Amino acid sequence: MLKYLSYLHYLNIITISIMIVSTICACSSEPKADKANEQSQSNQNSQAQKRVTIDTPHGVVSLPANPHPLVVYDWTVLQNLVALGVSVEGIPEKSVFNDATQQITDNAKIVGTVFEPDLEALNNLEPQAILIGNRMAKKYDVLHNIAPTLDLSMSFADLHTSSQQQLQQLGKLFNKSAQAQQLQTDIDNAIQTTAAITHNKGNGLVLSVKGKSLSTFGVNSRYGYIHKDFGIAIADPNIGSNIHGQPISFEFIHQVNPDWIFLLDYNAIRDAEGKNAYAMLDNALIHQTKAWRKQQIVYLSPESYLAFGSYYHWINDAQRIQDAFKNAPIVTSNQL
Repeated sequence: MLKYLSYLHYLNIITISIMIVSTICACSSEPKADKANEQSQSNQNSQAQKRVTIDTPHGVVSLPANPHPLVVYDWTVLQNLVALGVSVEGIPEKSVFNDATQQITDNAKIVGTVFEPDLEALNNLEPQAILIGNRMAKKYDVLHNIAPTLDLSMSFADLHTSSQQQLQQLGKLFNKSAQAQQLQTDIDNAIQTTAAITHNKGNGLVLSVKGKSLSTFGVNSRYGYIHKDFGIAIADPNIGSNIHGQPISFEFIHQVNPDWIFLLDYNAIRDAEGKNAYAMLDNALIHQTKAWRKQQIVYLSPESYLAFGSYYHWINDAQRIQDAFKNAPIVTSNQL
């Protein structure tokens, strides 16, 4: 009997020891699990709280880094985001898309036009950020009450510097500064190459055709980059800088007699490129100009109107002008 009681006592000691060890292990593992969970939560909170500040015409704006859902109301900004590979969840009504733009906007919701937001659609999307440009700038006060809003409008007086700033800001916002710098390098190289090719090959006149109306644009207008950046002297330095151009007649073009005409057909955005513009210029007065006689008429890209200052605008217009000028002869002083 005594042996039996000793045996029971021995079992109790073992059982108690096992319970103590289990308790210690459990106690030691729980803090580790809690610590891991706390660290994970801390990392998530840190990521969620990361913000970016951008200097805008309305002051410094603070907003989440890499914000999504993202709404863009400006074609220039949209084209730059395409070049950076940033997806967009809300866009204005479709106009003209290149293939790359189509890829990042396939699932995007329509949230208005480039001039007018659809506030119901916008609120339903609950964006983390709204990006606007020149055409939507007047609606800033309405939009920034819905979500942090960046006004990334371009300056026509210095389109190159303005577009460079926008690329830098987008690179900062979406953690793609290196890609933005590479895009800017591409733009700068294209401008430099174009200016070298156009050097001493004559002056030019920028014309737009809208319906039956003709307009031209001065050095400080939205198309001043033709002269300032691509190095083509303006045929008439007295042309003003009206944002929509200076209305002109065929007689004016005949009198100025430019070496080159840079043509933008507003109707070509929805129709066959250059069709209406060419028909408008096909008359006896224009036939007498140097530009027509030498067939030195360059059609500007649709981006030059829809997405002025964007990456694709600079690259596409630079290529068109290089192609037109590369085999053109130097214009000597006695030919001016």
